[in-house]
Amino acid sequence: MIGFDIPRAGVRGSSMSMYCTLSHRKIRGWGHLRLVEQHNARDIDTPSREDDAPMPIEQLAGDGDMVDRTRALLTAKDVPHKLRKNTVLAYEDVYGASPGYWEARYPDGWKNAPVEVLERDPLAVALMQHVKTKYGEKLVSVRLHLDEKSPHWHVVSVPLVTSLHKQRGRKRKDGVVPEPIMKTTLYASHVTERGGSGRRLEVEHDEWSEATKHLGLVRGARGSDLTKEEKRDRRLRDTQSSRQGEDRARVRKEERGRSDAAETLMVAAASDFARIVGQGTTDASAIVADARAEADRVLADADRIKAEAEAAAEKTKLDAETAARVVADGIKAKAESDADTIRNDVRAEAERQASEDRKGIDADRRRVDRDMTDVRNRATAIRHREDVLTKRETRMDEQAGLLAGLLEKLGPMLAVVTKAHERLQNAPDQVRRWLDGDGRVGEVVETVGPIIAQATEALRKLVKRPQVAQPAPAEDVDLATQKAMLDRLTGRDGK
Repeated sequence: MIGFDIPRAGVRGSSMSMYCTLSHRKIRGWGHLRLVEQHNARDIDTPSREDDAPMPIEQLAGDGDMVDRTRALLTAKDVPHKLRKNTVLAYEDVYGASPGYWEARYPDGWKNAPVEVLERDPLAVALMQHVKTKYGEKLVSVRLHLDEKSPHWHVVSVPLVTSLHKQRGRKRKDGVVPEPIMKTTLYASHVTERGGSGRRLEVEHDEWSEATKHLGLVRGARGSDLTKEEKRDRRLRDTQSSRQGEDRARVRKEERGRSDAAETLMVAAASDFARIVGQGTTDASAIVADARAEADRVLADADRIKAEAEAAAEKTKLDAETAARVVADGIKAKAESDADTIRNDVRAEAERQASEDRKGIDADRRRVDRDMTDVRNRATAIRHREDVLTKRETRMDEQAGLLAGLLEKLGPMLAVVTKAHERLQNAPDQVRRWLDGDGRVGEVVETVGPIIAQATEALRKLVKRPQVAQPAPAEDVDLATQKAMLDRLTGRDGK
């Protein structure tokens, strides 16, 4: 169960602190519900119960105990009584207020107030209004306990939900799907949305605080706002307080048993004394003395047993404190060990990642070196090709000069041939027949003339061709320029 009437760690609590308190518990199955009923009705021994305290008071009207009421409610809602294993049959909420409220409300002590007054206390009225509004007909028990440190109420409710359900059975041959039907079932998570959700429990604490704020009660620290250390201290403190309460209850029970035994002996001794006096026996004084001695011995044994019980309780307290410190030290040592392990893992992961990064950088550096070597080799090849091209251009220039000289020689020869041909055409027939009897000279002149003209024109174009730009010296071109030139030549564009 989770209470929230404890102030935050590091702040000293006050006996006049006025907090509203609420704790929760699931009830699984009929056997558990019967056990809760026996505990709430005090039908079984309860170590935390104080002696001579009033019996619990059921404040919800109805017949039977909470088990009978639960069965009747399920029958009325047509819910089967047979449950699956670990089914949540009901919820038990314990409502109350911190001791400061009862001290302020009853200065003479709430234990001295009449039970009727406590039943009509404003906190009881606010509680009944709150739970009836919240649970309605699903409420099966509201029981007031006045036999512990502070008055509180055990509220038991059944998580029933009415909603649409698909009809079960074989699929119909005609394909018609039966209409859903309204059905009431046990559905704890749908009703309370608890199911392990601490946020929903915090909402219920907020609702109880809102219902009691007019009485000056406030909400305690939220569990979600506590640090891990504060939560651990709270768990250890609650465990120690529970053990101490059980030890004190056990000591009170043993003392009550010894007192009852001593009282029985005293009554028996008095009866024997009366009987002896009635008979007039002269040994009455001796019997009385023996009885008194026996009574003194029993009382002495009772005192001794009481002292031993107190010593055992103190030893149990010390053992609990020692165990709590040992557990806290163990948790702290484990946390430090886990932190060291996490730090070592993080360091190892960082070193592994750095090693992989260094390997990647080295691989990139080697790849860049290979690329730069490739660029240098290609630049050397380009320079070699430029040198070959330059030599070819030099040879072509030399050949162009030779052709120009040949052209200069062919020009006059062409003029002579043309003039001779013209003269031959204008010469008399007998001269032409004499010079070119079969016509071959004329054909040669007519054929050679155009060929010489075409060769002359080609030679002129060759002599007038543009010069190729001279490349820059290799030592003046850096690697970036060479790589860009290589990319343009190869079409790689930096790839």
